[in-house]
Amino acid sequence: RPNVTLDQFKSVILFKNEKWGGDEKMAQYLTPATLFGSERKFLGYLDEATNHWIKKAKDAAMREALK
Repeated sequence: RPNVTLDQFKSVILFKNEKWGGDEKMAQYLTPATLFGSERKFLGYLDEATNHWIKKAKDAAMREALK
């Protein structure tokens, strides 16, 4: 298993909550079994989350630069 930090777990939780939390159908999947039960899926979620937070930071920096 890869070495995963607590911050990486938190990143996946926050990302999936942001993505699925408002969707009644998908909110049911915000469980440890779904997010962490499969190493392959978790690493995919971690990759998605990392890309999401990088894009969000770049977007915020761009908005700030345009002020």
